[in-house]
Amino acid sequence: MKARLSTTTLLFLFLSGLLAWYVVYEKQIKVKKVTEEDKSKRLVQFSKDEIQEIEITHSADSSFKLKRSGEEWLLTSPVEDLADTGVINSLLTTLTSSEQERTVENDPTNLEVFGLEKPALVIRVAKDAQTAQDIFVGSQTQVGFSVYVRTSASKQVSKVNRALLSGFQKSLFELRNKNLVTIKKSELKEVEIHNSNGQTIINRNSDDKWILGRDGSPVDTAEWGKTLNTLVDLKATNVVSEKAELAAYRLDKPAVKTWLSEGPEKPKLGIFFSQVQGKVFAKRDDKPLIYEVDKNVLKELSKSALLLKDLHLVTFNRFSISRITLTRGSKTLELKKEGPVWILPNIQSERKLDPGKVEKFLTQLQDSKITKFIETKKERNSVLIIELFEKQEEKEVSVARVEFFPPKSGDALGASNHLNGSWVLSQEGFKQLNLTQDDFLETPSQKVEEKKS
Repeated sequence: MKARLSTTTLLFLFLSGLLAWYVVYEKQIKVKKVTEEDKSKRLVQFSKDEIQEIEITHSADSSFKLKRSGEEWLLTSPVEDLADTGVINSLLTTLTSSEQERTVENDPTNLEVFGLEKPALVIRVAKDAQTAQDIFVGSQTQVGFSVYVRTSASKQVSKVNRALLSGFQKSLFELRNKNLVTIKKSELKEVEIHNSNGQTIINRNSDDKWILGRDGSPVDTAEWGKTLNTLVDLKATNVVSEKAELAAYRLDKPAVKTWLSEGPEKPKLGIFFSQVQGKVFAKRDDKPLIYEVDKNVLKELSKSALLLKDLHLVTFNRFSISRITLTRGSKTLELKKEGPVWILPNIQSERKLDPGKVEKFLTQLQDSKITKFIETKKERNSVLIIELFEKQEEKEVSVARVEFFPPKSGDALGASNHLNGSWVLSQEGFKQLNLTQDDFLETPSQKVEEKKS
């Protein structure tokens, strides 16, 4: 009995030891071995984040040097400029992930057969001033999708994926930053535009809303959004000159001038635009470079201040409105929302209020735009006052108010809490808002249909 127990114990201990060895091997030894094998296959022993400098040489007269600056990359040769950080990071990913598919020759005596006597591409990467590595890329293999390479760390010639060669065949323009505006849209505080329609200043106020700087009027969100995005997202399609040849590109007399600012304490960025033979050119005031840009940008930046101004009578969220009043002289029509239902409080009528007509009225008011601003004294007697209320923290607050005065020449004159100054609304637009109690009630035909059903 003791012999059997001893055998079972030994067998259990053996199996436990075998299991422990398997766990250690799978979790540590094997992982370490695979990691070391993968590392030995890598072309570059630096990680992507360790690399601080890059030099790319295609030929004797085509060489580019780049240097990391924080999270950005800078071109230092053959020109000094911002680099396209996205492009550079993509190149580094390709480089640091490239693996040697297999070794072709350990110590070749003839590099010419591999295209490595005069490499098609030389990449130098450096961690610091004392630690650098060169990668020499030769000709493409006759079979497969590979190229021959060797590095300064070894004499051996290996094959790697051809993506390394194609990825690094970039021109100067492809490597440099093509964004004309380097200020983030979220940090922009002011934009000034001078064009054939005059001068327009747009500021971001303390409520994070854009307004026209001269009179404080709100901007049309859609129109200004298109203009702002066009300007902030502007990219060069070409660099036509490294020198400030202003007259040659009519930038000595720009068609449009723009200035962008992050605030009064920071310098403004000026960008000027011109058009020559159907092409549009641009120049930053802090760089000599002249860029070619999309020709549609000039059209977008040539808008007048009036076109950028919000011409809606009022602005509100129609789904939050809890009460509407329409006042004519001493009489006020009140529409109130109880839950999801609109009612006429304190008014008895055989016809019910039509909720669809109330919603249509709110939509019409929300979409109504003035035709122009006018300089006139406010009339004493109004013909119609429309006011909207919504509940905020158990209190009813007025969120929109429009006042109409006796019309002149058929069009309605008015003022509102949303727009500064007096304005004109078309006769048809006023007619759609100048509604009475009957206009909100169900039609007789609706009542008959309801009885039948």
